[in-house]
Amino acid sequence: MSELVPYLQAAQLPLRPDDLVAAGIGRLAVNLTDYRRQPGFDQVAARGGLKRVLNWDGDLISFAGDFGELTRVKKNLATVGVHYQDPQTAAKLTLTADQAAEWQVAVGDCRPVALFAPAAYYAPVDDLKRAQEANASWARALPAGGLYPVIGGGLRALREASIAAVPAGCDYLIANLPPEEEFAEWQRVVDLTLELLPQGAKVAIVARNPAELRHAASRQIDWLISAWPIKAGLAGKALVKGEVVNLRHQEAADDFAPLQADCPCPACAGYQRATLHQLLHERVPLGGELLALHNLTQLARRLAEEAC
Repeated sequence: MSELVPYLQAAQLPLRPDDLVAAGIGRLAVNLTDYRRQPGFDQVAARGGLKRVLNWDGDLISFAGDFGELTRVKKNLATVGVHYQDPQTAAKLTLTADQAAEWQVAVGDCRPVALFAPAAYYAPVDDLKRAQEANASWARALPAGGLYPVIGGGLRALREASIAAVPAGCDYLIANLPPEEEFAEWQRVVDLTLELLPQGAKVAIVARNPAELRHAASRQIDWLISAWPIKAGLAGKALVKGEVVNLRHQEAADDFAPLQADCPCPACAGYQRATLHQLLHERVPLGGELLALHNLTQLARRLAEEAC
C-alpha cells in the first residue's frame, strides 16, 4: 500500500499533530536546512530530537536539504559539496556529505535521505554522469536504513549505475525527474526506474501534483512524499472527487453546500463552501488549514481504498 507523506515547507508544523493523525497521516518529511538556523541543531538535540520539537509521534523522513538541480557540474563536485542559500538570510553556504550526516545525527530518530543534488534532467551526458558519481560518493556517509536517491536523468545506464551504488541496508528515492509539465516523460522515467530496482525494494518518490500522486500510487510506490496537499490547501485549493476546486473564486461565495458530502474531514463536516470562501477572503488562517486537512484526508482515504 502506498502511504502519503506530507512534505513540510517551513520549520513549523502548519497543522495540529492530532488533526494530521485523524486525516490518516503517520509520517512526515522535512527539510533540515529549515532547522539549521532556527532553532539550530544544538537546540534540536537538547530538546530530544526533531520529533520532540515538532511534537510529532509518527515517523519522519529527513532531507539534508532541497537543493534543486545543479546548473554547473564541476569535476570536484564530490569533494566540494552543494552550494545553497540560507532560506532566511539568503547567505551563500556549502554543505558536504559529512556535514549532512552530522545534521542527520543531530535531529535524532529520522529516516535520513542522503545528500543529493542532480544535474538538470536534460543536461549533457557528461554532467549527468559526473553528478551521478558525486551523489554516489556522498551517499557513502548515509546511515543504514536511509533513502538513497536514484538519479541519471532519462538515461537507463546512469540509473542502473546509481542503483548499483546503493549502500547495503538502504532504500530508494526516485529522483532527478523531468519538469512538471512533461507528465508523459515523467511517467516513462518513473516506470523505467521501477523496472530496474531489485524485487521487493522499498521505494519513495517526491510527487508535485495530484496526477503524479495518482501514477505513483498506481505503481504501488511505498512512500509518496508531497508538499502539494498542504500547500494547495493553504492557497485555497481543495481536491474534490479528483478535481481541484479553488475556493477563492467568487462562485464559491454563494455556494452553501458542503465541500464534499461524503468526506469526514473538519472542513466538510462543519463548514459550507461559502464559509470557507469567506475565511480565505478575510485571510483567516483557519480557512487554509481546513482545506489542507481536507486534501490530506481525501488522498489518504483514496490510497487506503485502493489497497483493499
